[in-house]
Amino acid sequence: MGNAPKESFLGYMKDEIDVSGCTKVGEVKAILGDWLNYYNTERYQWQLAKLSPDEY
Repeated sequence: MGNAPKESFLGYMKDEIDVSGCTKVGEVKAILGDWLNYYNTERYQWQLAKLSPDEY
C-alpha cells in the first residue's frame, strides 16, 4: 500500500473525529472504535455503487 491511501484515510479520519474533549484514553478508544465500525460497515463508497460495504 502506498502513502496516498493511508494519507487519504487519516485525513478523512481527522475531519470526522473530534477527541479534543476526551480526558481518558478509554474515551478516545471508544470514539475510534465507533468511527472505524462506521468507516468499514456503514459509509457509502463510490467504488461500491454508492452503497455501504454491508449493503454491497
